[in-house]
Amino acid sequence: MVKSTAVAPLGLGVGGVAIDRSKIKVKRMVSVPVLQCSKAGQYVEFIINSAIREAAPLKADIGKDGKPTKAPANVADVTDIATGAPALFIFSAVVKNEIEALYPKGDYVGKAFAVQAMDKPEGKKFRPYMVAELEIGA
Repeated sequence: MVKSTAVAPLGLGVGGVAIDRSKIKVKRMVSVPVLQCSKAGQYVEFIINSAIREAAPLKADIGKDGKPTKAPANVADVTDIATGAPALFIFSAVVKNEIEALYPKGDYVGKAFAVQAMDKPEGKKFRPYMVAELEIGA
């Protein structure tokens, strides 16, 4: 397999046409990193940018009958406070329920949260989480 080393000259687009880079902006993010907090001790801080929604089921989670074999993940678009980068946060049922209980009308959008996964107690089905709303000062 041969790797291409061809690189367009800086500031030039297709066919060598000059591009004013200051006029380029991101129209929409097609894919973003996934942010999750599922193992004991993991800690994340993020700002929620969209309502929590069900993700489309993965192909691996579709049975031979065409129906999902497990519940779809709950996700929201977020900004990772540690990096400032956009991400997709995968909400555990516990974290989703905690946030939606605090904000039943969905007005958690635009708010910042910290989530830490705790040790799963023996014999329990769900892992507990520490969830805190953060206030970001000016």
